[in-house]
Amino acid sequence: MKKIAFVFSNILPMPDVKGGATETLIQQLIDDNEKYQDYHFTIYSAYDEDARVASIKYQYSSFVYPNADSTLIDRIKFQFYRLRRKISKSYVPDRYLNSVIKHCGRSDYDAIIVESAFWFVPFIKKRTHSKVYVHLHFDPTTVKGTYAKKALEACDGVICVSRFIQERINTISPKIPTCILPNAVDPRVFNYVGYEIQEQTIRKQYGIKFDDIVLVYSGRLIEVKGVKELVLSFLKAKERNNNLKLFLVGSAEYGKTITDSFYDTLVTMIGEELSKSVFLTGYINHKDIPVYYEMADIVVLPTTDVEEAAPLSALEALSSNCYFIGSDSGGIPEMADCNYRTIVKRGERYVNDLADAIVDSSLMIGKKDLNCDSVGRKYIISNRNTENYYYLFSKLDYTN
Repeated sequence: MKKIAFVFSNILPMPDVKGGATETLIQQLIDDNEKYQDYHFTIYSAYDEDARVASIKYQYSSFVYPNADSTLIDRIKFQFYRLRRKISKSYVPDRYLNSVIKHCGRSDYDAIIVESAFWFVPFIKKRTHSKVYVHLHFDPTTVKGTYAKKALEACDGVICVSRFIQERINTISPKIPTCILPNAVDPRVFNYVGYEIQEQTIRKQYGIKFDDIVLVYSGRLIEVKGVKELVLSFLKAKERNNNLKLFLVGSAEYGKTITDSFYDTLVTMIGEELSKSVFLTGYINHKDIPVYYEMADIVVLPTTDVEEAAPLSALEALSSNCYFIGSDSGGIPEMADCNYRTIVKRGERYVNDLADAIVDSSLMIGKKDLNCDSVGRKYIISNRNTENYYYLFSKLDYTN
């Protein structure tokens, strides 16, 4: 039985009780491995008591929480580490990473897979004989300076979530070995039936009528995600179709609802007049997101100022029989590679063009046919199904 370690950054816990796109993907591998029993996984992640309780049931995965016994002194030391990083302009290992390094150094893994945090790699490599790979979920060219190049070249290879990410790595250094493990979703979870009772509860709560066209944005409420542009586009689109409703599902941070200056800006933009058409739900647990997709006719991912790597929300929307509208950010067009979507080019006319896309799609689509899979759902079942994800993972050269 092969032994594989997954190293997460110290943000969200595993198992994925607090959500997270990366965490959801690896959770699928962990769950499938309980059935197929090909590996023993060791997962390093942030501590959470609910996660610790959830981890107990696994026979073929061990969960290590390096910061589980964090003290006030440890938190003070962490601030010291942050100051050192700022002064040195490079990554300085903190208590979490040092604990990971120590544990990995005592273990014999067939492979250590670092989830996105490639800056961990040089430090882990010094203390282990195992091969170390990076499973990269974001655009590494956004990291300033030469540190990204040095850290990525230190690893034994990069597992990319999309062709877009593979191409970006090649611009940093063509000599870095890469392969692609395409992101996937479970069409049994992201279905368009099975959540009727919960959907009706939400519709009643927000006063959504049967003939309303429901748009959903699911993600972080931060400026670079194009949420403000989406609201502006929605205002223009609603002037032409008064049956439109928009749900902004999420918060500025993972795992909890917070209000900040950007949230206040959105509230001001919506105002009293549109308060019955645009709804801010706050943080919604990932396990409840399929209910909103069942209610949705259209899902919009309007990212503006960052390049998306391989957003799961596009796959989740299509799997749920929703029409998908996205910007041309990074890997979005690659994720929604079917005829049940519209890709809107960013630029000076972006708000107007996004409004046009909303109106056009609202006129084109009908209410979901409960007896028929859309083109988008068929695409997911054939190409982005999590039943194949475990198989593709097992075939990666890096883990053989």
